Amino acid sequence: MKKYSRMQLLTVDKAELLSQLDDEETFQEGGLRTQGYSRKTNDYKPLISIITVVFNASKHLEETILSVLIQTYDNVEYIVIDGGSNDGSVDIIKKYENQIDYWVSEKDDGIYDAMNKGIYLANGEWINFMNAGDIFYDEKVLNKIFTNPLRYQNIDFIYSDTLLDGKSILVCEIDKNLIIHQSLVYRKKVHLELGLYLVHRNLLISDYLFFMLCKHKNWYKSDVIISIYNTFGLSTQNTELHLKQAVGTDLMFNNIGRVRASVILLFYPSYKYLKTILKKIFNF
Repeated sequence: MKKYSRMQLLTVDKAELLSQLDDEETFQEGGLRTQGYSRKTNDYKPLISIITVVFNASKHLEETILSVLIQTYDNVEYIVIDGGSNDGSVDIIKKYENQIDYWVSEKDDGIYDAMNKGIYLANGEWINFMNAGDIFYDEKVLNKIFTNPLRYQNIDFIYSDTLLDGKSILVCEIDKNLIIHQSLVYRKKVHLELGLYLVHRNLLISDYLFFMLCKHKNWYKSDVIISIYNTFGLSTQNTELHLKQAVGTDLMFNNIGRVRASVILLFYPSYKYLKTILKKIFNF
């Protein structure tokens, strides 16, 4: 077994193994937890649960897994939730199952159902979602952020700016309602108060909706960039639907007025076309 630093705080215990077989033919699970190992949190070294959700993303999955395993912070619980991939993703997961705390592969009801499953399985005080295709900015991210965890005693959400596709920085601000999930580490207990992510086949912004529900919580912006975000993910596959749902959410939470919302929706097709042309001309 390769000696990653996060293996040092692993202890043997009778961990609760969750095996709900929705489909016995496709269900698979594995990882250290199935071998009787578990991790614990403490005041000076809080347990951080990193959750990777994947479905048929074998092209980028290994890079994501390695970005978690090389973290120098040594109290990380790593959970991988696969939606029943048939493209070789499960083989990649199995390749690293002696470093992954728990993984499961079974059919689900989409990305937010898979994320909720990960939250349910997580034992960490803090949670981060680093989904297939996205990676940590570098191997020291968590170590830098949690050098002094006591500073976050009254903090619920830690977030940062985001590097998009390894090229440009997206400035994130909760006050401007701009948050990237992969560049966010937050307390699991928030879900105990406000519930899990809303699951619906056509809902693309359940995480954004959850963030808006949590704006009254205590947010802290770190100067440590947390993630490199792959912009070719699910939310970019249907940008018009994603925009309409985001605008609807903003209206619901009074983030924008009706006139502005109407203008955005009315001119969106033209705006999208113009943006595409400008990208070709100026190569940005």
